[in-house]
Amino acid sequence: LTETINKAVEQGIPVVLFDSDALGSKAFSFLGTNNYNAGVTAAHKMAELMSQKGKVAVITLPNQLNHQQRTKGFIETIHKEYPGMEVTVVKDGKGDALVSKQVALELLRQYPELSGIFVTEANGGVGVGEAVSLLAKKTKIISFDTDKRTLDMVKQGLIDATLAQGTWNMGLLVASIFISSSS
Repeated sequence: LTETINKAVEQGIPVVLFDSDALGSKAFSFLGTNNYNAGVTAAHKMAELMSQKGKVAVITLPNQLNHQQRTKGFIETIHKEYPGMEVTVVKDGKGDALVSKQVALELLRQYPELSGIFVTEANGGVGVGEAVSLLAKKTKIISFDTDKRTLDMVKQGLIDATLAQGTWNMGLLVASIFISSSS
């Protein structure tokens, strides 16, 4: 969208982005999640859930910047702060519940000692929850976002934690900025 954003700005249309940035664009501002810090938060929670020991995996979207940042924050924090833990593998779940379920099933079979999985987005978290349920494993799962399926799995105890971004509030804040600046 960078080209479209730049054309709008060049036409005098103010553009403020929320939730997803467009690096290199001429947008005036960006309001969103610090995705690296979200990964750090997930790492601390995973360490708490696993008593600071064990092997974990990450299922992500490796070609998207926000997911790269979440993954990096998670891995670096585990590596620096939790010597009893190891990130064994990072896999692509393609942002799809079915693909993430298949990836998780393969990982749990290939690495039976895997104690936790951090999933950097909601659809994948649901897929991982389904995989863990199928195998009747006690694998800790941390997901992302607060969609209904994720929250249902949290209530069921399949997903141990999820990180919420507050995208609705981000949009509301951006809208209120535009309304107050046009008054």
